Amino acid sequence: MKRLLISLFLLSLLLTACGGSSASPTAAPPAATSAPAATSAAVATTAPAATPVPAATAAPALPGDPKSAIIAAIQNQMKAGPYRTTTNIVSDSGTIEMTGEIVPPDKIHTVMKMADFENENIFIGEQGWTKKEGVWEVSPVSGSMILEQVGLLATEDSLSKTISNVQAVGTDEVNGERARVYTYTSTYIFGEAGADQIISQVKLWVSEKRGLPVKQEIEGEAGGIKSKTVQIIEYDAAITIKPPM
Repeated sequence: MKRLLISLFLLSLLLTACGGSSASPTAAPPAATSAPAATSAAVATTAPAATPVPAATAAPALPGDPKSAIIAAIQNQMKAGPYRTTTNIVSDSGTIEMTGEIVPPDKIHTVMKMADFENENIFIGEQGWTKKEGVWEVSPVSGSMILEQVGLLATEDSLSKTISNVQAVGTDEVNGERARVYTYTSTYIFGEAGADQIISQVKLWVSEKRGLPVKQEIEGEAGGIKSKTVQIIEYDAAITIKPPM
């Protein structure tokens, strides 16, 4: 169950989870309480050199068509520089508090807390680390695997195929910022030959000024677990992610 919940977090962490990635959810990082040390020679032992983070630039105006506006916002997000997500998931098994930091194109830091469980992971390019009993270990899961799983690099065409029933439902404010509000159905396809799928109902707030996602609510069911997710997204050029060891 914890593995599935981690997968759900990763799906919410990056809005492009609706990008139709065909990777199996088993690629999600293992729970911190049972994560094995990496044994594959393919995992690098030294971190790649850090690359400068470009300053965020103003996003172009959102398209008038609701579906095109959602796709544009998702793609704008990956050009806007580092961002942070604060996520609350209420499921049949309890409440989960999560934070995530993303430095495009390939750095991710996640922390997930439950009543009896805590998981922390850092992914940088082809490398990954997980914290086990307070000690960092090299993980067999890399940042590239996570990015592939959640469809971070999804194209406009693949996004279009997995977003349906789109509606523009008005405007609102998020942290004092005026935002357009959209609802849509997100279909995440995975498994052998796309045999399995997660269908979620999403409500998305997109900044009118910046053209960037600033909040989302997700209701869905996966593996028999119903959940409701509320997530706030903040863009912060000061965010950095470094190897923990």
